[in-house]
Amino acid sequence: MHEWLADYSYRINLGRWIYAFSGALALLIGYIAIWARTRGIVNSNHVIALQNNL
Repeated sequence: MHEWLADYSYRINLGRWIYAFSGALALLIGYIAIWARTRGIVNSNHVIALQNNL
């Protein structure tokens, strides 16, 4: 792998912080999506939802 990458003239070094930041951002987006969906379910009228599904 190192020999193959040595053929490239331009390289960038990615630190561990970029992976940590990407993972934290993905988790944050997931938590926000779950929170928004849960909030919508909690605020809905459950009686009407049950009547429509029966």
